[in-house]
Amino acid sequence: MILKSSIDRLLQTIDIVEVISSYVDLRKSGSSYMACCPFHEERSASFSVNQIKGFYHCFGCGASGDSIKFVMEFEKLSFVEALEKLAHRFNIALEHDKGVYYDHKEDYHLLEMVSSLYQEELFNAPFFLNYLQKRGLSLESIKAFKLGLCTNRIDYGIENKGLNRDKLIELGVLGKSDKKDKTYLRFLDRIMFPIYSPSAQVVGFGGRTLKEKAAKYINSPQSKLFDKSSLLYGYHLAKEHIYKQKQVIVTEGYLDVILLHQAGFKNAIATLGTALTPSHLPLLKKGDPEILLSYDGDKAGRNAAYKASLMLAKEQRRGG
Repeated sequence: MILKSSIDRLLQTIDIVEVISSYVDLRKSGSSYMACCPFHEERSASFSVNQIKGFYHCFGCGASGDSIKFVMEFEKLSFVEALEKLAHRFNIALEHDKGVYYDHKEDYHLLEMVSSLYQEELFNAPFFLNYLQKRGLSLESIKAFKLGLCTNRIDYGIENKGLNRDKLIELGVLGKSDKKDKTYLRFLDRIMFPIYSPSAQVVGFGGRTLKEKAAKYINSPQSKLFDKSSLLYGYHLAKEHIYKQKQVIVTEGYLDVILLHQAGFKNAIATLGTALTPSHLPLLKKGDPEILLSYDGDKAGRNAAYKASLMLAKEQRRGG
């Protein structure tokens, strides 16, 4: 069977307007797109597509659903056939399992709980809070992006709330010592940046240390929820602005995104410490925005911008 997480990822990645417009002539109308309904005869357009929510609805016959449902109904396909057709069209790999659909509600809930613990800890740590403010972040921005801090007290919080440690190991919040068979905090003494899926669910974290000898940033390891190569930091907050402005600003880091949002550029996002790759394109294509690269001016930043520009040109994406 196809994993539910794989289905969710496909729906979060594809653009419903791009899907439906290949079958029906859609026209922009306010914040939505309209057409004559393909599922019943009518003279005036009552079929509405909401690009942001990834949902269609006909006010005439009541037909409604997501991209998969539309392809099922229009082409008279089964759920799996429609799913595989969309996956093939948008070059998205579907993951299969031998029997059970996984419901990730518990995983999302656990990560949200841990994120809340990190947030509480940051506001009890003036030194780290002052550091962020000296970097130019306002308290409003710190709260909006739900920044946090991982200290030893997080372990007590996990224990007190009875959170499932085995699950937290799977999700990359905890590590496990081979020698002592004990768990440890993977992000100890790091400022925490929760990373969200396009549908605004916590799927992982980025952690920034202030220590000189350690790796400055680390991310959650690859997991069933966290795929660093395809996620974009801040996209869940930026997507509506990207659709409206028809423009997206791609930056290098978490702080870049937050500071740009704070300055009014709410269409800014960032890759997760990796170069821009073809795996990021499905999200960047949604809404057909102009793609602006805003990388650092050092040699590494210029090289990354050059490589990204070549890739975007090959994909015939507008930008600069």
